Formats: sequence, structure tokens, C-alpha cells
Amino acid sequence: GRRCTGSPGAAGLYGAVVPGGAGRRRAGADLLVPGARATAALTMRARLHRPLGVTAMELLVVLVVTTILATAATAAYRQHLVRARRSEATLGLLRVQGAQERYFLRHGQYAGADEATLPPPAGLGVDPASPGDYEFTVTTTEGQQGYVATATARRSGAQWDDTACRSLSIDEAGRRGAATADGPADSGTTALCWR
Repeated sequence: GRRCTGSPGAAGLYGAVVPGGAGRRRAGADLLVPGARATAALTMRARLHRPLGVTAMELLVVLVVTTILATAATAAYRQHLVRARRSEATLGLLRVQGAQERYFLRHGQYAGADEATLPPPAGLGVDPASPGDYEFTVTTTEGQQGYVATATARRSGAQWDDTACRSLSIDEAGRRGAATADGPADSGTTALCWR
């Protein structure tokens, strides 16, 4: 084909073929670079001779990333379980609240600790020894015109680790309360515990 003219070594260096010249072999092959074949051959040879497998550093990076992800997932899962088990306390207290209102309609007063364990209609049917992560108790005010129902995490249960919401409570007016492992909770923590 027709080669570029210019400096004496230009055609030899770049091996350029003029578009439309007689040396054109196929469409898209307007510029031929002789060194490209050699580079491709070297690259292919390097790929073939590269050791197979992974290096210790690559393996270490994979292990570190996997450990970090597993730790984060485990912590999130434990928090999920704590919140899920907390619903046992909230639902139990809401049942006690409903039973107390029915008892009050029949008897004109709220059920105390003695009546709480009796089956309805003589009591609330609350079994403090029932299986689960919480123990339920009922205390009444003087004259049994008010009450506080409390669900406290059992020491032997998995929920004992829930130090932010160790116990939950509700009274005759529907006021909700909570206590941490250190004492009464503030309003923000109480709202979080009852969520």
C-alpha cells in the first residue's frame, strides 16, 4: 500500500497505512501498529505464566471483610431479638390492662396481687410463673381504685441482657413506664421500650 511520507523513519516507526490505499486489508484496519502484536503476545504469555490461586494478602483481606460483616450482622440480629422479645412484655401488660378493666366493671375495684392469679371472673388469670422471658406482677393502690401492672425480665431469661428496658409497666390511667437496669427510665427511653 501507499505509506506515509514525512520524516525518513516515520513509516517504519508507526507503520501507518494511508486510508484508501492499496495496502488496506479490511475495514477498520486503517492504522497498523507493528508493536501491538508483540505487546499482545507478551500480555498473553504473562497471563499464561501467572501463578494460579490467591496470595496470602488477598486471603487476609477477604477474611477481614467477612469478619467485619459477620460482626455487624450478629449485633443487628441480637438487637432485633431483644426488641421482638420485648413485645411479650408489652402485649402481656395490655392484656392485664384489659382484664383489670373487666374486673373493675364487675367488682367496682381493681384486682390486687391475690386476685390477679385467679381465673376470670374471680381474678385476672395472670400466672407469674408462666414460661417466658418476663414475670408479671400487679400491685394496687389503697382501696384498690388504682393499680400498676409490671413486667420484669427474668434473671434466668435471655431478656435480662436488655438493660435499657429491664421492666415495663402500665397503670389504671394507661400511663406507660419503663425502668433500666439502673432505675426509672426517662420519657424517651420509655417510648423506645414500648415501641
